[in-house]
Amino acid sequence: MEIELLPLVCPDCGSPIKSTKNDNVHFCSGCGKAYVVKRGEWKPIKTIYAKPILPSPDYNYIYLPFWGIRTILSFEEKPKPEAVIVETEVDNPFSAFLQKKISVILKEPDAKTTMDFFIPGFGTTNRYLLMDNIGLEYTREPPEIHITGPKEMCGGKYSLEDIIVIAKALLLGMQEDSRFLIKYRFNLTPVKFFVIGVPFYRENEFFIDALKGKRMFYDAVENIDEIMKKIGGGDGKD
Repeated sequence: MEIELLPLVCPDCGSPIKSTKNDNVHFCSGCGKAYVVKRGEWKPIKTIYAKPILPSPDYNYIYLPFWGIRTILSFEEKPKPEAVIVETEVDNPFSAFLQKKISVILKEPDAKTTMDFFIPGFGTTNRYLLMDNIGLEYTREPPEIHITGPKEMCGGKYSLEDIIVIAKALLLGMQEDSRFLIKYRFNLTPVKFFVIGVPFYRENEFFIDALKGKRMFYDAVENIDEIMKKIGGGDGKD
């Protein structure tokens, strides 16, 4: 069996493509386009880069990839429900956010609604959930995005197929009342997707996102030292 190696060169502009060993989404160092490999060829994915809203101390930013996915969310009642829904007050803001979506759907048979997810495209360690869950925060309240020019970025571990699975897991995690899941089956259909380069700046042991000021530990990003070497330590100045 012959194995054909794909050169790490952008098919559009000819610049080098920078990747780490675990990447499934690859980024051009010149034009900033994202690519996945399909049947031995580079296939582009829509990519945008967000302009920082919050200034870093030295105006130096590190761009990390997030997936933006628009989905159609619907529910159907299971044939033999074993429980009924009991409305309760919920303190968890993520669960309250989801309940608003659900209440719209359940008012009419066959109703549907759109739901946008923002999910880290980079690998995360077990330190990611110790601070702000940035992807979940973005999903609940999407950040204001002003598009800027392409930046150097890598670390795209998760493919679109991975992200769809993660989105379904997030949805389940938002729903606190297990009785709802016993009675209803949800359907999540992706209809639009793209990659967003989100600017971060480093502050001691933290990365601060420059869109909403959310924090995560520096080592919450899997293989962060390798990523930093690939992109030159973060020189995405705006």
